[in-house]
Amino acid sequence: MATVSSVRYVSPFSWVALNTNDALEVFARASDGTLRHNWQTAPSRNEWSGWQSLGGSLEGDPVVAMNLDARLEAFIRTPDGNIQHAWQNTPHGTSWSRWESLRDSPSPAGNPVVARNFDGRLEVFVRATNGSVQHIWQTAPNNGWEPYWKALFVDDVMGDMAVIQDADGRLEAFVRGYDDQNGVLTVLHAYQRPHVDGWASGELGGTPQDDPTAVLNTSGQQEVFVLGPNGFVEHIWQTKPSNGWAPGWKSLGGDNPVGTPAVGVNTDGRLEVFTRQDGGTIEHKWQTNPAPDGRWSSSWASLYTGSPLVIGDPVAASNADGRLEVFALFGDGAIRCAWQNTAGNDTDWSAWHSLGVPGQ
Repeated sequence: MATVSSVRYVSPFSWVALNTNDALEVFARASDGTLRHNWQTAPSRNEWSGWQSLGGSLEGDPVVAMNLDARLEAFIRTPDGNIQHAWQNTPHGTSWSRWESLRDSPSPAGNPVVARNFDGRLEVFVRATNGSVQHIWQTAPNNGWEPYWKALFVDDVMGDMAVIQDADGRLEAFVRGYDDQNGVLTVLHAYQRPHVDGWASGELGGTPQDDPTAVLNTSGQQEVFVLGPNGFVEHIWQTKPSNGWAPGWKSLGGDNPVGTPAVGVNTDGRLEVFTRQDGGTIEHKWQTNPAPDGRWSSSWASLYTGSPLVIGDPVAASNADGRLEVFALFGDGAIRCAWQNTAGNDTDWSAWHSLGVPGQ
């Protein structure tokens, strides 16, 4: 699925969140279809609560965001074709609401994606069975929702979106789809104009083979990463914050990556990309200096090899102390994580630690 890199309220791949007490919290679908979560018992420490059930019934991946009042809110696609949500009753609380349907769901075919508007209102996006993208938003921060979903993309889109705030607070959305003129697969994007109600759309080109990842780099420029047609990771970026885009996609190379790349942000602003490989391993590559220069290391480095194989795309999140931590689903059903031993050190990582199998 598409991923979003953000420092606070929603983190890459959307199922790892930084709670209001600065502890990471992981959300995952259990084998019985319920939503489970597992959280650090103290910020930046490898001590976890163990998997706890939030109930519900979901297909695909959950998405989690933080409301303006710091309460986490989870969104899921249910087997009967609805989008449901549940939320913390208090910030960092263990008590959650019941699951409720999010108005008349638009026959979702993909995983929900959530972003927060510049004024704090959450907004949910989902690909429908007719190939369009529909969205709905809170009427006020921490509050209820608009009565109807509205179409954002009416074209035949594929996969899941990435949605982030631009440097000026406007939301911008990225998704795979076909251009209007030639029917060629490309990266479509839409952006708010003005801040809330009006949207404009465009194309970024490329020939994406999987869902995009979007991040706001340290210079305030949006940067998009995707798996390209030659088995490499490619990226494109804004020439200035809240402005136009570079003339073409640039390759970062790769060793047969698959799926959607994850992007983490080091404490000094350097981006770091993590990819799952065709053979069930994980590799990463990092900037040697941050944007706007943004030079990259010369080659990809291994972060995981061995057994069991990695079967899910990696997730990169930032601990409260700035150390990057990577999560992934493995072939034995367990979610495992590894972390930088020192913040910003690209080559010094811990061994992989198992969080166990959700629901067991």
